[in-house]
Amino acid sequence: MTLPGRRRAARALLAMAGGASLPGCAYRSLPFVDYQPSLFRVRADSSPTCAWLFGSIHIGLARFYPLPDAVEQAWQSSRRLACEINTSQNWDRLREAFRARALLPDGKSLDHFIDEPTLTALRHHFGMGSYEWQSRLRLRPWALSMLLVSEDDNRMGAQPALGLDAHFLGRAREAQRPIIELEALDEQIEALTGGSDTEQAAQLADRFRRIRQWDRPLQHIVDAWRRGDDTRLATLKAHSFGDGQRLLGLRRRMFGERDERMARRLLEAMRTPGDIFALVGALHLVGEDSLPLALQALGATVERVRYGAPAAA
Repeated sequence: MTLPGRRRAARALLAMAGGASLPGCAYRSLPFVDYQPSLFRVRADSSPTCAWLFGSIHIGLARFYPLPDAVEQAWQSSRRLACEINTSQNWDRLREAFRARALLPDGKSLDHFIDEPTLTALRHHFGMGSYEWQSRLRLRPWALSMLLVSEDDNRMGAQPALGLDAHFLGRAREAQRPIIELEALDEQIEALTGGSDTEQAAQLADRFRRIRQWDRPLQHIVDAWRRGDDTRLATLKAHSFGDGQRLLGLRRRMFGERDERMARRLLEAMRTPGDIFALVGALHLVGEDSLPLALQALGATVERVRYGAPAAA
């Protein structure tokens, strides 16, 4: 999961590859827009139940809804919701845990890890004067990266309240369905904030470079997600860690290690009766370090749901 995004009104037009849609229109109502995000069915020989595995966009758009029929059928046939972290229940703990890790040790600042031209460009990006910028220099690189807002984010107007996590957590509470967490809070915190400051600084600099070059990561991810284009999503996932080998350790912590843990916990939960609708970040479902591959490595059968066929058959 990513940190909850910034709250703002969803009024901007969304120009998607393959056709532009009107504000508030669901993808499924537009005949020229493919809307078939990846959905998997998971079975295990030792389990009396199955799990549906669906990729989440953590901040969302009104046009995500209503979801495709196959996704709704999978949800209706399930009795439990599994997610990375129950953010609504753990919001205060998450906020405090991130806050506790946000500052560099005494005597260190970002200029120990990032060159002056990049820091100056970052200051101008945030629109801060020299005095105000001094407080930001005490932040760890991961924390400053979380504050970056690209024009892509602003233009799309995505909101946490419209994200798929918020959507399904709300439905689970309303239906009084049990909610299973696939990660421990401290595990997720460590995955998102761990690693060396030098490693974090390299990722911050790479992300800022892409923002300055008018890269549109959120738009590209949403477009590939709604089409169910796993190949494109895997490429975007790799792109977010830059070129070369320097951020492979960070990728391993953020995806590979987490997916292995989540796979074990999902299979453990499947030993209890009651089908599961499992919701994880969309990038956890693609690439060589994905949750479907981690499940298969543990002996589970993972099959892609074909749209147009009954999901609960």
